[in-house]
Amino acid sequence: MKKKYHFFDTCLSQTPHILILNRVGGITSDIGGDIMKPSIINHFDNMPAQVKKAYLTYLCASGYDSDDQRIRTGLTSLLTDKEDDDVRAIAIQLLGDSVDENDVRDSLKALLPILPKNSTSHDFMKSLLITALSDEMEEVRAWGIELIREYEKINPENNNELFDFISRNLDNENAALHLRWHCMLGLAQMGTRQAADKLLVFGKKLLLTLPDSDEHTPDKFLAEKTAYSIGLAAEKICGYGKKQEAILLLERIAMRLASDGNDARTVSWAIGRINESRCTPVSCAPAVVPILESVKRFFSQTFSFKFAGAIAAVCLVLIVARFPDRFDEIVVKLTNSPREFDEIGVKVSMRGIRENATSTMRGSSSPGSGEFDVTDGGILKSGDYFSVSFKPDKNAYIRVLLYDSSKEITELFSDKAYSDKNILISTTKQGEKLQLDDIPGTETVYILASKNPIENFDKKLNELRKIGMDKIQQVFPNISIQTFRFRHE
Repeated sequence: MKKKYHFFDTCLSQTPHILILNRVGGITSDIGGDIMKPSIINHFDNMPAQVKKAYLTYLCASGYDSDDQRIRTGLTSLLTDKEDDDVRAIAIQLLGDSVDENDVRDSLKALLPILPKNSTSHDFMKSLLITALSDEMEEVRAWGIELIREYEKINPENNNELFDFISRNLDNENAALHLRWHCMLGLAQMGTRQAADKLLVFGKKLLLTLPDSDEHTPDKFLAEKTAYSIGLAAEKICGYGKKQEAILLLERIAMRLASDGNDARTVSWAIGRINESRCTPVSCAPAVVPILESVKRFFSQTFSFKFAGAIAAVCLVLIVARFPDRFDEIVVKLTNSPREFDEIGVKVSMRGIRENATSTMRGSSSPGSGEFDVTDGGILKSGDYFSVSFKPDKNAYIRVLLYDSSKEITELFSDKAYSDKNILISTTKQGEKLQLDDIPGTETVYILASKNPIENFDKKLNELRKIGMDKIQQVFPNISIQTFRFRHE
């Protein structure tokens, strides 16, 4: 074996870097590939950053022998690589598989004080520390607790402080996706009601940003990881009486990720976990459950170093519920603090009216006309009329906005609504009947509910028109917001 190592060392020292880069995709996990891994890593000093990143990414996907001292030594040497922060970040990720080794923990501990704040490598280090808190080895857990206490200035053994730390990083729109994903895993392992609620809240908030296209976005990545984390925490979530809420959320995520086979399988697995879980009431005491194996399973999936910027930090509570009479709804709650915000739920439904419809149309009232229910995510066609009805669960001031396929915002309703009265909207404020034009696309009804009238609403609405509807969470940070989407064909 030593002769084979020497052979590869000799070849690599004489091989142009670009050839190594071109061969990365062809190296498999057979014996030849495994033999070459230590040799390639130990020749990193003379390789450009792009080659290092390419091969390290390959190691993430193919796996490696974490007990191989040569590989560990090579990866450890990259921790001081100042040429490219991504190289150092992937080295930290890979060394996470060997964090049970004293020398690896010592190297990572020495690295932490010199990592640039808010860098990718620093985010990866925080990911590793969060993971360490749930490791099966007491030494690793103690190591994670020590470093978080020293460098993050919190006590990770205090549930409230740990929750705030994890939530803050999860909601940070500038944090690396890798860190936000590990924050979800950390919440899944905390075992508290607060952590379970946060997982569901984050997943439901993502539904507002998931595109209808097949494009793979950071939010889709996070949605799939959210589903996995919910599956991991299935027993606790069900124990807190949130089984149906979790299933409804996962079903909605599945609809948005249906075009991606791997992501869809993850969501199906999570739904299965929820369905199989016993709804045994649980206490609020956290349970330490090993999650390194769960983390390793995901190292084989496609990874991106892009920062995720689609999540605002002010969102707190979003509840998905299904009501009878063919109602599908999303109730979105946005706030800075659960203690300062009076949550308002809204039951919403939509009806469509299509002229010259066939006689099979449900609710047809006369020849040549048809009326039918429209579910959230349903389809209406150009020329269709429609109406929106809603009823809040408590008295509230309501604003209803339509964001149409032309990217225009129209205010449909503005008044106080009462919990004992259903309100029907079938016309605009100018008295025009709600009818779809001939511009197809996704259209969304936004229902804003608040205990008191929204101050400076017109000014904020104009601001929203300028900066885009995706910033509605920022413009109205303390307002309950519900969305109802439909496809205009």
